[in-house]
Amino acid sequence: MISESSYKGFNLSEVVRKRRSAVDMDSFTTMARETFYQMLLHCMPSGCGENGQKQRTQLALPFRALPWDSEVHAVLFVHRVVGLPNGLYFLVRNEDSFGELRTATRSEFKWVKPDGCPDDLPLYELARGDYRELSKRLSCHQDIASDGCFSLGMVAHLEPSLQERGAWMYPRLFWETGVLGQVLYLEAHAAGFLLLELVAFLMILVDGKTILWVLAT
Repeated sequence: MISESSYKGFNLSEVVRKRRSAVDMDSFTTMARETFYQMLLHCMPSGCGENGQKQRTQLALPFRALPWDSEVHAVLFVHRVVGLPNGLYFLVRNEDSFGELRTATRSEFKWVKPDGCPDDLPLYELARGDYRELSKRLSCHQDIASDGCFSLGMVAHLEPSLQERGAWMYPRLFWETGVLGQVLYLEAHAAGFLLLELVAFLMILVDGKTILWVLAT
């Protein structure tokens, strides 16, 4: 699935040194579905799923710097990805959590793989529709979240992680969201797009459990 043609010919030094945060989105630029999938493949902690392995252990660069199984997932609001219906999607970065995530979300969510999605990318379509206003509200009412090709929120397995590992795990969940955000920055720049990571950390109560919600667009 990974194709060099999705990138703009930058070398690694140019991508790392010249990547910039977006300050505005034009609300009409589109992204190819293949580019979208490729960006998400590089967000997977275990790499591109060689030998059918599940996504869980953080083996791929730069995630291997984090010595624990992935505890951060991504909810995506797709606005303008060509070949992909607008709607709500979920990227499961630790597949051991799939059952718990599905149980904790609305029963009407579909949880189906979208068309053309690589077999080794655990991305699921939850619902179709226009989620621009919702993504804007969740991103501190900033237009940039609704004007881009897509926006996302990172969902951390907060309360169970703290109960199992202790309070020391709390800042490490922020580290994982930060590493994921930087990968998205570099992928976006390499593909000719800009990204903004809105550093807003929200604690949300879902079915009696506290989750950590981190925003990016």
